[in-house]
Amino acid sequence: MMTGGEAVDDVDLSQLRFGVLCASPWETAETETHDHIENFAGGLAKSGVRMVDVQLDDVVARLLKLHRMISGYEFRRSIAFERYRHLDQLSAVLREGRLADGHQVDNATYQKAIQEVAELRLKLAQTFSDVDILITPVATGPAPKSLSATGSPAFNSAWSLAGNPVITLPLFSAKESGLPIGCQFVSGFAQDDLLLAAAKQIMSAFKA
Repeated sequence: MMTGGEAVDDVDLSQLRFGVLCASPWETAETETHDHIENFAGGLAKSGVRMVDVQLDDVVARLLKLHRMISGYEFRRSIAFERYRHLDQLSAVLREGRLADGHQVDNATYQKAIQEVAELRLKLAQTFSDVDILITPVATGPAPKSLSATGSPAFNSAWSLAGNPVITLPLFSAKESGLPIGCQFVSGFAQDDLLLAAAKQIMSAFKA
């Protein structure tokens, strides 16, 4: 595997600590997704990888709420010209979704949200001192059958806001449709090389 023109170093998975993140929105994932990830985690443990417990329920849930507030506020500002000049030409999805979110957030609330994100990043840093890589679903279920929609971003938004490296691997397949079910891996801040190295080993050893 290459990154930025440089080869990714090999890593011994047994020297890393993995944890399954069961924080919300874990409960929204389909049973098949849960089963695949739990079986995968079991396979890691059998191969000698150390599995650790991770408790991030409050942090992830709060990051999801802050992401909606912050992105709504910033989105509303980014399309100010379109709002003022061509509001009737914007889709109902935009007007009733991201724009509606942005209307509910004033500048003071936005600044407080930015400050809170910084505090939550410190909590995440503490967690990643005890675990190297988190395992989560990337979506509730398999990839959609068409391109009409991409599904909910709920499993990704917290990490987009926090800035942690994330990679998704198509490790599993849905029993009925055969479509891929992704598994998402999250590492500590700026641990991109470690995550890529681990992903390389995982794809080699565990791809179904």
